[in-house]
Amino acid sequence: MHTPIPLDVFADLACPWCFIGHRRLAAALAGVPEGTFALRHRSFELQPQLPPEGMPMEAFVRARFGPDERIEERFAFVEAEGRRSGIAFGFASMPKAAHTRVAHRAVALAREQDFESQALDALYTAYFCEGLDITSADTVVACLAEAGLPEPGVLAAELPAGDGEEAVAEDEAIAIQIRVTAVPVVVAGRRIGFQGAQEPEVYARFLAQAPAQLAS
Repeated sequence: MHTPIPLDVFADLACPWCFIGHRRLAAALAGVPEGTFALRHRSFELQPQLPPEGMPMEAFVRARFGPDERIEERFAFVEAEGRRSGIAFGFASMPKAAHTRVAHRAVALAREQDFESQALDALYTAYFCEGLDITSADTVVACLAEAGLPEPGVLAAELPAGDGEEAVAEDEAIAIQIRVTAVPVVVAGRRIGFQGAQEPEVYARFLAQAPAQLAS
């Protein structure tokens, strides 16, 4: 029986390009025979220095970009790219820049319920489109329950207990080992990959060529 090829995606839930890449990769995977790849989200924190409760968005943007007159232009470009992938970014209504550790732990725990990709999409949408606070364990649990997580009560008990921390730490250790410094990064078979939210046809071409490249 064919063994699925590991397909690791390093991403941060507070990265708009990771959300775009997530949607585009999902669309490309829909055209690949089932069982070809074993998709796994790998946690990565772009802003680990943020306080656990996050930071007001306006203050974060000022600190990150300074007096950049092109901020609105930057956001408009991301919004336009998002619309091409069915994403309605709502940057203007986002109250805070999120520390994503809790959200990453939730995705790791949702994986145990075979709900990883759905959890990712739900949390990306909650943060970027609905302006919800994904630093809050209660909000994260409610969001995933609404998205259809099979056992939200289990997650509600696990998150406050610190469960999922080991999985996130392992992902971030792997990222350091393979020198991931910016996300999204897609790696197939632990050997070949690329960085950045690519066009849908780039994802499709990569997925089509990966099995032969890994076999050579």
